[in-house]
Amino acid sequence: MMILDMDQSRHKNQTNQHSMPLFTSGKQEKKVKVTFGKGLLFVEHEGNKQQVFPLEFFPKLANATEEERNDWVQTDKGIYFKQLDLLI
Repeated sequence: MMILDMDQSRHKNQTNQHSMPLFTSGKQEKKVKVTFGKGLLFVEHEGNKQQVFPLEFFPKLANATEEERNDWVQTDKGIYFKQLDLLI
């Protein structure tokens, strides 16, 4: 399951509006913070924008160890959990 920001494509050709993609490439250096708690995945973006997802959406993450959950990188397509081979 991939999570994408559909607003990015909608505003792509509008010069007066800028949208922040859900996840950004390393070139832009916009980092996210990923945390877990109470069966939830929290993704915090710059500007304190936060998204919350039930871990049941991601069975691999729900059953992962703390080490597996903490082994991730931000890519231009989302968050990649390396040990789990999971891109969200």
